[in-house]
Amino acid sequence: RTDLPLPERKDYDSERLFKRAFAKIKQKNYDLHSLRCDLGYKLDIAREFQHDTIYFPMNLDFRGRVYPVP
Repeated sequence: RTDLPLPERKDYDSERLFKRAFAKIKQKNYDLHSLRCDLGYKLDIAREFQHDTIYFPMNLDFRGRVYPVP
């Protein structure tokens, strides 16, 4: 027999689950903020080059495969 009533245990478990879920959601928001900033940066660069022609150097091997040259 325990001294702690059953409803209080449920409250403790639900509070622990809530805190864990809240931490996961908070981390996901931080990750999405980083991705959103990265996307905004890439879109700004794309807007700058919108009307320009861009050439990407490529290399062609003897089998006919094409590789980008960094």
